[in-house]
Amino acid sequence: MVFSLLMALVLAFLIGWVSQRMGMCLVKASKQLLAGRPTLFVALTSCGLFGLLLAQLYRFSEVSLPLYSPGISYPLLVSGGMLFGVASVLNNGCSVGTLTRFASGNFNKLFTMIGWVLGIVLWYDMRMMPDRRPF
Repeated sequence: MVFSLLMALVLAFLIGWVSQRMGMCLVKASKQLLAGRPTLFVALTSCGLFGLLLAQLYRFSEVSLPLYSPGISYPLLVSGGMLFGVASVLNNGCSVGTLTRFASGNFNKLFTMIGWVLGIVLWYDMRMMPDRRPF
């Protein structure tokens, strides 16, 4: 547990620092990619793929795997991802970009974060969390 907490704090600090310095947001990166400037998109995609490689470190530590719900179907995952993407475009920022803008003083992003909390509460209440499933 100490390893997970330490990793989470270090990664949160790094993500916050990088976000503040360069405006790390996948929506912004996608817009720049469409404008012919692929640098940010390639950098963020590379970091994501590198993170997938680092996920294998869970095997060598005493940490259990992150939340995994084998009962959720692929169509639900794809539709949820598309809904998240559409909402990010309408919000003009991904979750990291939203948090960065809120921390920089754009308090309109508070409504988005309230939506996140409501979504998590609904997800939990609809018994989608593994510990709340009736079977």
